[in-house]
Amino acid sequence: MPSTVSSEPNAQLTARLFFILTGLFIVFILFASLIPGGGPISPSESVIFKLKKLLFLKEMYLSHDLKNVDTFMLRDIAANVLLYIPLGLFLSSAVSLPKRRFFTPWLVLGTLISLLMENAQRYINRNPDLIDMITNTIGFLFGFWIVVFAMKFTGFTPATVIGLSDNDKASPKIRAVSAFRFMYISIYFLVSLLPFDISMSPSQIYSKLFADGAGQARIILDPFYHYQQWPQGVTVLFLVLLGLIPVAILTSFLDGLGKRLNPFSPIYVCLSLAMLSESAKIFILSRTSDIILFPIAILAGIAGWFMVKIWFLLQDGPDSHSQRSLVYRKKLLKTVLIIYGFAICLLAWAPYQFELTPKIVAHKILYQSNFVPFMAHFSYHDLSTALDLVKETGLFVPLGLLSAFLVFCYRPAFSRFKGFVLAGVGCFIFALLIELSQAVCLGRYVDVTDAILAGFGGILGNTLFNLFSTHITKTE
Repeated sequence: MPSTVSSEPNAQLTARLFFILTGLFIVFILFASLIPGGGPISPSESVIFKLKKLLFLKEMYLSHDLKNVDTFMLRDIAANVLLYIPLGLFLSSAVSLPKRRFFTPWLVLGTLISLLMENAQRYINRNPDLIDMITNTIGFLFGFWIVVFAMKFTGFTPATVIGLSDNDKASPKIRAVSAFRFMYISIYFLVSLLPFDISMSPSQIYSKLFADGAGQARIILDPFYHYQQWPQGVTVLFLVLLGLIPVAILTSFLDGLGKRLNPFSPIYVCLSLAMLSESAKIFILSRTSDIILFPIAILAGIAGWFMVKIWFLLQDGPDSHSQRSLVYRKKLLKTVLIIYGFAICLLAWAPYQFELTPKIVAHKILYQSNFVPFMAHFSYHDLSTALDLVKETGLFVPLGLLSAFLVFCYRPAFSRFKGFVLAGVGCFIFALLIELSQAVCLGRYVDVTDAILAGFGGILGNTLFNLFSTHITKTE
């Protein structure tokens, strides 16, 4: 593999862009970590003071009450790991171009930022914690190292992902998509292990066959269990499906680039991942192992294969250069955009129970809405909250991808920067309208954070278009 920055296509520009993303994400971490809490904090509770008591780490970890799923600290462990993974991903993509090293002075940055954030929390009435610093660092190191691994052993180049690669051949895309799949599967499996309350005790594992104190099943062997919990149970199934579909899409796209597109490969990969993650959850005291994940994995594999097949037909179908094909493509893309946008609306309006009077709706918008970005999310750390940030962003990635394809059909030479702005603003406005409409729905509220995440998802989808487009679309 090349070992110098100059040998990488657009390496300097790529490094600068990822350094900018790293800086922006540090600002995001600052905002997330320094939202004020309640209650005064003694100077003796600072992280600096706790570092002096590192020998009591076991007692501190036990204070998180890992056997009690409902404690704040246990959920906080999972959220902290996930929060710092993108920081490691961005920084590693910026600094690993010259030399792909697992151990570098840059690794200190994640620990230093976490240390500063935790120590600063004592001044805003939040409780700093050494465990938070450790779990933040774990997330940062995991993100940093999986990028290094992908660059070292798969030939992954960050420039290909953001469309800056000078090489339009299939091989750089195959490496990039393969690395993407590896990183996604790695993070998916890490989430299965959160919040690391691992036990090998046969008695504790056996106890998971029975419901916990809150009546929640922890090993679900009934495939119809979630259907009895309508509509919350079906929503859970849908979110699980969304988590596996990217694996199926990336696998099918790799098959398509190799001219061997078929549904069996994504089904096999999704089933293998489901078996691995659900087996791991058996040993995680606070997580639920669910047999329904296996049929969902099959469904995700079929759905991913079908979407990729349509994607390739749109770009490389028969007579793809003709004007007639281009008109057909535009109509189909518009139809898919409308259908997908409507599907997002249906998800946002569930369970389809509405407020009775306009007065209640107006009161919810004025007094029960959150117009301070991320305030509602970071005032309460939770694994589900962290995953909600990912879900809200991920839902709009396909919208940005399809929008980029549609714009390309009309304007092949359209500026990439203008495309980013158009996708971000368009998805933000669409999501904001959806958020306002949620004020009409019973139990739903307006949160500007979701609209901001939607805008970021649109930009991300627009960025990925160059990775997932084929060489034929570039020559029209």
